[in-house]
Amino acid sequence: WQRGWKPWRGQPVLHRRRSPCSASYPSSLSNGGANAKLHAMSTFEHLAPAQPLTSSQLTGQDDSHIEYDDNGIGLHPDCWAALSHLRADAAEAGFDLQVVSGFRSFVRQLAIWNDKARGERPVHDDAGAPVAMDELSAWQKVQAILRYSALPGSSRHHWGSDLDVFDAAAMPSGYRLQLTPQEVSDQGMFGAFHRWLDERINSGEAAGFYRPYEIDRGGVAVERW
Repeated sequence: WQRGWKPWRGQPVLHRRRSPCSASYPSSLSNGGANAKLHAMSTFEHLAPAQPLTSSQLTGQDDSHIEYDDNGIGLHPDCWAALSHLRADAAEAGFDLQVVSGFRSFVRQLAIWNDKARGERPVHDDAGAPVAMDELSAWQKVQAILRYSALPGSSRHHWGSDLDVFDAAAMPSGYRLQLTPQEVSDQGMFGAFHRWLDERINSGEAAGFYRPYEIDRGGVAVERW
């Protein structure tokens, strides 16, 4: 998910149409592998933040543009305001919209990447099945990881505008959230929630959020969450 705005001057609008909140950007560095999660939904012609992000903020090395909630979730201030509106709309529809991942630092993204490269964290294919990383060459491993995880420094999560979301009301007690294609499919646990989000995005009523990875363009896999 993400919200469209311009984090720095001279670049195309990112995610939210009217304020900053989004997911990842199609960086030439990874051929679309700059992946982000809770992807903002739809795009408006929105206002850019008062102060463009610095290179350190864009690459996750500085979080001075981020505000944290009591659970440690970080987002750009403009995104918090928009998210509160969307959460209220979701509650009226019977959903409990929660954020599992917002801002992610360079250090955190590096840890995730290295864990996957070392086989200490699972890597999934487009169907959500585990990838046999020990059977791949070094370059094939990189390509496999890039389907769902950006290179450190290129993740849209660094911007504070992208977030991964789920419906807490649909999750059974004790269930461990996976963020897999199965969970977010129309028949999955969060299918009804994401159908509702699709409708809000398509009608321009998603508080400026949209999905930057709604379709597969050959780089980053589709991320409905």
